[in-house]
Amino acid sequence: MFSDIKDLYPDFATWPTVPNGTSRTDNGHPHNWEREALARLILRQQAAVVFEFGTFMGATANYIASIPCVTKVLTLNIPPKERPLLSMRDIDLSYTQNTARDILDGKVTQLWGDSTAFDFVPYAQAVDLAWVMGAHSPEYIASDLRSAFGMLRPGGTVVLHAGDIESLVAARLYQYDLYVIGERMAVVREQTGFRA
Repeated sequence: MFSDIKDLYPDFATWPTVPNGTSRTDNGHPHNWEREALARLILRQQAAVVFEFGTFMGATANYIASIPCVTKVLTLNIPPKERPLLSMRDIDLSYTQNTARDILDGKVTQLWGDSTAFDFVPYAQAVDLAWVMGAHSPEYIASDLRSAFGMLRPGGTVVLHAGDIESLVAARLYQYDLYVIGERMAVVREQTGFRA
């Protein structure tokens, strides 16, 4: 289930160094090295359309939009003051209640809704890379990954940001191979022929 990113991309060592033991941030934004690793994956994929689960303030969506190959960013968040449909960690819930937003780049489209009930059909096979950075509870991780794979074009990539490895284990992601980057990120691949 868990492998190192170098098992998927042997040349990953030539990419930016990913520090181990980086202190966690609880401000809702990924670390700078995580954003840089995401940018490298987007550039390697030459992803034109990126779908982000979890807008928060819009800073990461704007960062993704600044990557030269990206032409469109779709970013989904629970509307402020709306309650989530599944259980959510308190810290993630606090992020959904934030009403302060960055002004979004013109390449960014804000979508509103709970990802467990959102209609992803219009985005089927329209996404080059899905960045799953929404709620970090096991229930949301499992649901968001299912939705992300349903949107991918052939050859597309899913990149997951999890609060911690324990969340991934609790989500029972046995149908996926996770290629771990640092402490909280992974490129996710569906296992072919998996049966529960």
